[in-house]
Amino acid sequence: MKVKNSEKNRVKKKDKKVKEKILEKDKKDKRKRTRLEVFLEFFIFGLIMGIVEDLIAVKLATGETLTWDIIWIVALVALPFAAIGELLVDRIRILPKRKRKSV
Repeated sequence: MKVKNSEKNRVKKKDKKVKEKILEKDKKDKRKRTRLEVFLEFFIFGLIMGIVEDLIAVKLATGETLTWDIIWIVALVALPFAAIGELLVDRIRILPKRKRKSV
């Protein structure tokens, strides 16, 4: 049986559309992964810097020796600030944006 040219073209177009959809999906996945990697990188860096900064402040302000209990408390205090700081820097929307009413 001979396959008509129109059928060949139709198959090629379908293949092309499928490939485009796959490539588009891959691009979105890469953007998500890249964004997550950047978020984690800055979050971890911010957390470490926050812990070091708070440990220095505790040592200078109190003169207390640094124990694992103090380090644990400082890490717990630094954790939310690192997360909030990273969310603000990346401008990640937690709540959906509300539409303004036009007058």
